[in-house]
Order: sequence, then structure tokens, then C-alpha cells
Amino acid sequence: MSLLPRKAREKADTTRYLIHRFLRRAAEDLPAGALVLDAGAGNGRYRPLFTRQRYIASDFCRVGGKNYRWIDVITDLSTPGLRDESVDAVVNIEVLEHVRDPARLMDQLARLLRPGGSLYLTCPQTWGVHEAPYDFYRFTRYALADLFARAGLEVKSLEPMGGYFCLMGKLLSRLPYQLEEPAGDGLKRLLHKIRFVLLKEIFHYWIPFLVVHLDFLDRRKDFTLGYLCHAVKPARPS
Repeated sequence: MSLLPRKAREKADTTRYLIHRFLRRAAEDLPAGALVLDAGAGNGRYRPLFTRQRYIASDFCRVGGKNYRWIDVITDLSTPGLRDESVDAVVNIEVLEHVRDPARLMDQLARLLRPGGSLYLTCPQTWGVHEAPYDFYRFTRYALADLFARAGLEVKSLEPMGGYFCLMGKLLSRLPYQLEEPAGDGLKRLLHKIRFVLLKEIFHYWIPFLVVHLDFLDRRKDFTLGYLCHAVKPARPS
């Protein structure tokens, strides 16, 4: 919990807020009944956004701490288990950094798309190691554009997840979690918990929420959390 209002807390978690907004717009654009593959769905967090579409969740189900009960297809995405050109859209959220061969994954996702189908992909440029040992890469906008082009996909949009100030806010939000709990008597542990709660309120909630409002000052956005990408498989000539 925090003293910050709920909507403000949501905006303070910049990555999750921007990705959720990106996918909500994608779901609004996709027609009712479209077949959507969430490739690397994890907990299936984004399933509620696609209630108008036919949603399939896939994951390799090896990362601890996740609830995989809603996964429809268990796969490492090297063999997705779906026919070529069988889906209208693919959602691939914060997955690309976790695969050993990103170019092969991009080819596989492009292969699954029907002509005219959309790929909605996000991935980090700047972030710490996570979901170890399955954490291999970080991507610039140029690397992503190259991967899309090599897979035969046309980029419709490739937007940074904020700039320098959003990035600084997100990095500072992790500060309370970098302080390890001390060994020893109960008093030290109690003081650590009190310190954690206070630092979390300041650094996890308030500072990210405040600094995000300065992000307009960074026009280049070369320092960014990552990218929100929409690419399309070209339609066949009529």
C-alpha cells in the first residue's frame, strides 16, 4: 500500500503502465473474433484485454514464481505448435530478451502471422538481470528495426517507453529492494522492515510518479526503458 492514489501508483510503474496502454489500444484496433497468440504469456496478465478476440496463451513454463494455469500451449516458441499463417495477431511482451536466438524467434512469429497480420512486441533497452538464467539480451531501436526487416515485417511504429526521466524513476524505484535483510536479532530485522517501508513509499512510488512529468524535457529519448513496437506482415499482392 501507499499514500499515493491508485491511479498515480499505476503511472508510477512506468513500464507496466505504458505496456498496458499499448496493448489496450491494440485490442481496440483488432476486429472481434481475430485469433491472437500471446507468445510468452507468463501469468496471462493481458488475457482480459482481448475478450473480444480469440486469445491463445503460450509459454515454456520454466520460470519460477509464475502462475501458468491459464497457459493453452506449452512451448519454447522454437516450435509453436501452430500452422503457418494461422493467427491474425501475435503479442510478444518482454520476451525477446529471454530467448537465445532473437532472429529465429522473429522469423517464427512472422511465419505464424497471416498476410496483413500484426505483431505487437515490447522489450527492454535498459534493465537489470531478471528471470535468470533466461536473460540474454537488451535491444536498441536499430537492433529491433533490423530484426523486423530480416523477418520480412514492416514497422508501423517503434516508440520508446519514455526517456531519461522515466528511466531514472524506474531505476530509483528498485532502490529499496537492493538493501538486503540483515542477519541477526529481531531488532535489526524490525529496523530493516521500517526502513524498507519508508524507502519504498518515497522511491518506489513518489519519485517515479513525480519525475515522469519531466520526461517531456528529453526529446531524443536515447536513454529509455525499452520499446513498444507494432509491425505488420505485408499482404500478398492481389
